[in-house]
Amino acid sequence: MPLLSYAVWGGDPGAIMRVVLPVSVAFNVLVLRSRYFWPLVVAGNLSVFHGIHMINVPWLATIF
Repeated sequence: MPLLSYAVWGGDPGAIMRVVLPVSVAFNVLVLRSRYFWPLVVAGNLSVFHGIHMINVPWLATIF
């Protein structure tokens, strides 16, 4: 994610959600093979809460 250009990070909410979603899915599929499954899943998916807040999902954004 740090290597993505400004065009991806800019805007409201920007293209970051479309770009990072496939990366998140790939991470979650590959982490199943890891010995440290739960700590990696928690650390790798912390950005989900921020993403829900940024795209203002009406029935979820108020929870976070």
